[in-house]
Amino acid sequence: MCKSLWPDITAKREETPKDILQQQANFLSENTNGKIVGNIEISEGSNFEIEKDLRTLIRRTEQDLCYKLYITATHMGGVRFLLLSMLQNPIEIYPCHLKDEVNEVEYKDLENMDSFIARLKEILQSPKISTLLSNLI
Repeated sequence: MCKSLWPDITAKREETPKDILQQQANFLSENTNGKIVGNIEISEGSNFEIEKDLRTLIRRTEQDLCYKLYITATHMGGVRFLLLSMLQNPIEIYPCHLKDEVNEVEYKDLENMDSFIARLKEILQSPKISTLLSNLI
């Protein structure tokens, strides 16, 4: 009988952009006492929409995943907004691409966690998103 050929899989791993997005979704829910809930949806990379002039600059592959961060105002009948999209190859992790869906700004080829967090902070603290969150509370 053949033994398992799989490598040893450990739970310890590097924090990924998806982890950071999920943490931010959780923080939003905590900071608003559940009035606004963050939610991450995952799909194949073809669901990452980019501007036509950038289409040749961002090369998507079959392995790419698209993460979308939605917020839902639970006390307003479940009104939902798409805040941002992220394209990532789960094997390489970086570079990844972010798209601010509210302000319509794209950040391509983010090379590391520091640049990812800096761009994510710009998006989440933008005046339009701040106004949206205030209006939903």
